[in-house]
Amino acid sequence: MKTLVNVLDFNEVVMEKVELYYPRILEPIVPLSLTKIPPRNFYSWKENGLINLCQENNEDERKWVRFNLIEYVWVSSISIMREFGFSYDLIKLVKETLFKNFFQEIFNNSDIYYQNVRKGLKNLGEIEIENYIKEHKLAVNKALEMSKNNELREEEMTIIHEIVTSALIHNRQTSIIIFKMEQNFKIDIITNDKLDFANNVSSSYKLKPHFEIPIRNLISDFFNEPKSEKYGEMFGFYNPKEMKVFEAIRKKDYSEIIIKLDKSNELVIDIVKDGNITDEKAAAIRKILGLNEYEEINIKYRNDKNLYFRNKKRLTQ
Repeated sequence: MKTLVNVLDFNEVVMEKVELYYPRILEPIVPLSLTKIPPRNFYSWKENGLINLCQENNEDERKWVRFNLIEYVWVSSISIMREFGFSYDLIKLVKETLFKNFFQEIFNNSDIYYQNVRKGLKNLGEIEIENYIKEHKLAVNKALEMSKNNELREEEMTIIHEIVTSALIHNRQTSIIIFKMEQNFKIDIITNDKLDFANNVSSSYKLKPHFEIPIRNLISDFFNEPKSEKYGEMFGFYNPKEMKVFEAIRKKDYSEIIIKLDKSNELVIDIVKDGNITDEKAAAIRKILGLNEYEEINIKYRNDKNLYFRNKKRLTQ
């Protein structure tokens, strides 16, 4: 718990946005088949303590395995680590770190934690640092109070939940890094955004040989599978207007589709006239809509009707 200042975004506004846009991310929705992970591997990981599911069907477990979004990200992370030869013990260490109640960890180790916060914020003035720490402590106390009153579930207090919701709400590129100090492996979190000062402590670890898992990319990979559309809708990735884009693609009921990116304002999906959208472009559309990476969408249907809508940033940093 050294440098989580860079991912701690807990406040009432963020929580409201999570509830508004992604109300079901903690519901077990995604089937094992969507992960492309062989059942044999999954059950081996589970039997060896790498996975704890929030909900299972004990009568026919193999048939009813379902993941919520946090579990999907974690299982995908395990798959990557195993591909690179990580031992079960090392993966358990990563799991222990990511599934901690980090608000309680901060509270229990506040002196050491805020010493590291000061190091991370060393480029700011003393007043700014004090104000940041004051707000930070209020957020931690608020989270603990909400947990005590059962307003927050246990899963919502974990580091991995904070990482995933931060990626969704803020479009943050957050990574888990694993590196070695002396004889022990260490786990840290790196967030690549405009808050460079918040990475001062963590970035020193990144200079060492390390292994990195980009979490937002794992969420992005979720959209590669065509079947992810219905699960994405359940999680709240797509609103009803956005689902009309998929409907038009499936029915081939369009003469052209234009989608623009917000920041660069360049055409990501080229104009498509009286043709099929390739699997690659369909996956790109799912990602753009699911991760809210567009400014406007324009569909011209074959019957001369037109659907046009713009999005707004769900939450500014």
